[in-house]
Amino acid sequence: MRNTYSLLTLPLGRFVAIPEAEVQWLHNKTPVQESSRISLHYQADMHMYCSIIKIADVTQEDEGTYELCAKNREGEATNTLTLNVARLNNF
Repeated sequence: MRNTYSLLTLPLGRFVAIPEAEVQWLHNKTPVQESSRISLHYQADMHMYCSIIKIADVTQEDEGTYELCAKNREGEATNTLTLNVARLNNF
Protein backbone atom coordinates (compact mmCIF):
# COMPACT_ATOMS: atom_id res chain seq x y z
CA MET A 1 0.00 0.00 0.00
CA ARG A 2 1.36 3.41 -0.95
CA ASN A 3 1.20 6.21 1.60
CA THR A 4 -0.01 9.52 0.22
CA TYR A 5 -0.01 13.04 1.57
CA SER A 6 -2.67 15.44 0.39
CA LEU A 7 -0.56 18.42 -0.77
CA LEU A 8 3.08 19.39 -0.69
CA THR A 9 4.22 22.90 -1.59
CA LEU A 10 7.89 23.54 -2.39
CA PRO A 11 8.56 27.31 -2.55
CA LEU A 12 12.10 26.64 -3.68
CA GLY A 13 12.71 29.59 -5.90
CA ARG A 14 12.94 33.22 -4.90
CA PHE A 15 15.29 35.23 -7.03
CA VAL A 16 16.02 38.63 -8.53
CA ALA A 17 16.53 38.78 -12.28
CA ILE A 18 17.04 41.57 -14.80
CA PRO A 19 15.94 40.78 -17.46
CA GLU A 20 13.28 38.25 -16.53
CA ALA A 21 14.62 34.71 -16.32
CA GLU A 22 13.48 31.54 -18.02
CA VAL A 23 12.62 29.04 -15.28
CA GLN A 24 12.71 25.25 -15.38
CA TRP A 25 11.96 22.68 -12.65
CA LEU A 26 13.78 19.34 -12.64
CA HIS A 27 13.06 16.18 -10.64
CA ASN A 28 16.08 13.87 -10.55
CA LYS A 29 17.55 15.76 -13.56
CA THR A 30 14.36 15.28 -15.62
CA PRO A 31 12.12 18.26 -16.53
CA VAL A 32 8.95 18.38 -14.42
CA GLN A 33 5.74 18.12 -16.43
CA GLU A 34 2.53 19.60 -15.08
CA SER A 35 -0.25 17.07 -14.55
CA SER A 36 -3.40 16.55 -12.53
CA ARG A 37 -1.12 16.09 -9.47
CA ILE A 38 1.70 18.54 -10.19
CA SER A 39 1.32 22.25 -10.78
CA LEU A 40 3.94 24.95 -11.28
CA HIS A 41 3.27 28.50 -10.13
CA TYR A 42 5.17 31.65 -10.97
CA GLN A 43 4.81 35.06 -9.33
CA ALA A 44 6.55 38.31 -10.21
CA ASP A 45 6.83 41.67 -8.46
CA MET A 46 9.08 44.13 -10.28
CA HIS A 47 12.39 42.22 -10.56
CA MET A 48 11.65 39.77 -7.72
CA TYR A 49 10.37 36.36 -8.83
CA CYS A 50 9.06 33.31 -7.03
CA SER A 51 8.49 29.85 -8.47
CA ILE A 52 6.56 27.19 -6.55
CA ILE A 53 5.84 23.56 -7.30
CA LYS A 54 2.77 21.94 -5.74
CA ILE A 55 2.40 18.17 -5.62
CA ALA A 56 -0.93 16.61 -4.67
CA ASP A 57 -1.25 13.05 -3.38
CA VAL A 58 2.48 12.77 -2.67
CA THR A 59 3.91 9.25 -2.80
CA GLN A 60 7.37 7.76 -2.45
CA GLU A 61 7.81 8.04 -6.24
CA ASP A 62 7.99 11.81 -5.66
CA GLU A 63 11.16 11.42 -3.57
CA GLY A 64 14.40 12.76 -4.95
CA THR A 65 16.15 15.96 -5.87
CA TYR A 66 14.16 18.96 -7.08
CA GLU A 67 16.04 21.74 -8.83
CA LEU A 68 14.85 25.15 -9.91
CA CYS A 69 16.99 26.57 -12.71
CA ALA A 70 16.63 30.25 -13.60
CA LYS A 71 18.49 31.52 -16.66
CA ASN A 72 18.71 34.77 -18.59
CA ARG A 73 21.33 36.47 -20.79
CA GLU A 74 23.20 37.66 -17.68
CA GLY A 75 23.70 34.18 -16.23
CA GLU A 76 21.98 31.38 -14.41
CA ALA A 77 21.25 30.17 -10.89
CA THR A 78 20.10 26.84 -9.49
CA ASN A 79 18.46 26.05 -6.17
CA THR A 80 18.22 22.42 -5.03
CA LEU A 81 16.12 20.57 -2.48
CA THR A 82 16.05 16.88 -1.59
CA LEU A 83 12.59 15.50 -0.79
CA ASN A 84 12.35 12.41 1.41
CA VAL A 85 8.94 10.81 1.86
CA ALA A 86 8.74 8.83 5.08
CA ARG A 87 6.76 5.62 5.08
CA LEU A 88 4.31 5.60 7.94
CA ASN A 89 3.17 2.44 9.67
CA ASN A 90 -0.56 1.94 9.46
CA PHE A 91 -2.15 1.01 12.74
